[in-house]
Amino acid sequence: MHHTISRRAGGRRTRILALAAVGILAAGGGTAAGLAGGVGAAAAPADVAAGTGDVAGGTGDAAAPVVDVPDSWDGTISASEIGSSSSYVAVDYLYGASRGASSMSAATIAGQEFFAGSDAVCSGKTVLDGRASRCTFTDDDSGEQLRATVRLVATPFAGRALIVAADDQDAPRATVPEGAQIGYWGADAPSPARVTASDLEHTVINAVMMGSDSDGDLPEDLAAGCTVLDRGAHGTCTITGSGGGDGTYYLTQQTAIDGGPGYVVTALDVGGSGVTLPSSWAGTVSTSRVGNEGGGVGLEHLYQDRAVTSVSARSIAGGEYFGGYDAVCTGKAVLDGRASHCTSTNPDTGEKDTSTVRLVRTPFGRALLVLEDPDAAQKLPVAKGAEISLSWADAPSASEATAEDIEEASINAVMLGRAADGDLPAGITSECTVLDEGHHAVCTLDGTDGADGTYYATSQVNEDLTYVFTALPED
Repeated sequence: MHHTISRRAGGRRTRILALAAVGILAAGGGTAAGLAGGVGAAAAPADVAAGTGDVAGGTGDAAAPVVDVPDSWDGTISASEIGSSSSYVAVDYLYGASRGASSMSAATIAGQEFFAGSDAVCSGKTVLDGRASRCTFTDDDSGEQLRATVRLVATPFAGRALIVAADDQDAPRATVPEGAQIGYWGADAPSPARVTASDLEHTVINAVMMGSDSDGDLPEDLAAGCTVLDRGAHGTCTITGSGGGDGTYYLTQQTAIDGGPGYVVTALDVGGSGVTLPSSWAGTVSTSRVGNEGGGVGLEHLYQDRAVTSVSARSIAGGEYFGGYDAVCTGKAVLDGRASHCTSTNPDTGEKDTSTVRLVRTPFGRALLVLEDPDAAQKLPVAKGAEISLSWADAPSASEATAEDIEEASINAVMLGRAADGDLPAGITSECTVLDEGHHAVCTLDGTDGADGTYYATSQVNEDLTYVFTALPED
């Protein structure tokens, strides 16, 4: 286990940790998607065998539990079925760079998996907890022109999805509760009235776990217990062993794209790591990977001045990161403000590198975040007020990183802000939930002696797999 802060020796591209993780990044993270809701839907993370639950609530709901559904859900797709018999609901789960999105443009929506090959035309961007996009597209099977309302929603596991409500007449209004974590999945039953508890178990597990990954094995201890309500119009389910999406969910029937029953799955009470990222993090180094091939990311901790609000270009060029690289920098780096830009020469190859250098907060002080590129300055910003740390993980790639690998990395990253080396506090722990095939994770640290809390990890691939860890704001 991790007892001391680790350091590595070598050239600028391999040495960490006073500098923390410098290296070459692969080309950007892109956007993957998982499509759910009927015919042509992508596979769930894994198929869940039908359970043995009995139908509950089918004859008057005599034994139905009392469900405390928030008043704010009234009239939304989380509590009320959309009106027309020709309407249906589907969902695109978003991964990669879009996992933390706070908005999505009309053009990007039209290019998502749901609309692929349908000549979709969309107008207006969709905003998390805000306005919808409107799309017109051609149904692949019938050739009919359909109209859809598309909303960006948060999902369990700190993810995002596009909820699509479509009709051959007018686009359904399809509002969603503000701040809710929402998923969607079809049910293997001919009609809502014939849905069983085991059907809902399958539905809720797929809807929730798609927020983590689009495929792969499910956790061994994963289980769901469901109750059917209102003759299949609603249901409640409790999930355990999910590794981040445990809790209670309320299900509301919304017809799937194939005409069968499907359910909007909305979190009533979710624990674990089912966090919602601040909207200000979208498109920043806290959620997105440095995108240009040959780029890199590094962090130089400023141990001598832990409250500095700006660093001059001359001090940056003469600092540890650029030591021996004949760097020339212009403009000072300002906390929550403008960046410095540097040009440096690799003494081994003679090649020029350009870097954007930002002054950032760390859990214990200040650091210089360096985004390096051989061709042009990186423009990936930093969320205002964010506390950022950086470390490598002992795994060949993000997809092979285990929770333990990222837990070790999170401790190393956070504690480097306190000291460049030395013993760790006795009893320090980290518990991480791996998301998006290892490209992201949520970690909770305890016993740090000053930096306890929850951190969101985003992978940055260089010679060693590295993660940016950003402290989530406390409630």
